[in-house]
Amino acid sequence: MLTEEERQAIVTYRLEKAENALKQVEANIANEFWDLIANRLYYAAYYAVTALLISENHETHTHNGVITMFELHFVKLINSQKKIIDYTNVFSHKDKLETTVITSFLIRRM
Repeated sequence: MLTEEERQAIVTYRLEKAENALKQVEANIANEFWDLIANRLYYAAYYAVTALLISENHETHTHNGVITMFELHFVKLINSQKKIIDYTNVFSHKDKLETTVITSFLIRRM
């Protein structure tokens, strides 16, 4: 079990990593390095979600665990069918993201 100080240190570290990944996205857009951008977007989301989960005392050990806990505790449904963000595409197909998925994710990111 983490102390509050340890938890805050990890959350801060994960948020810094998320911010750094987003800066890498911005730096690579002009060069159109889409594979690298997709990877950095994936990890920006991953780091931010892990920070959120840790801040709320939800423990995970795998990427799939992060997805499951995020869905369980934070994803709300609209009209009982459509999710706020199609995060499953971002997580499930991180190596094959298309520009439309990247754009959609950026527009809808939390």
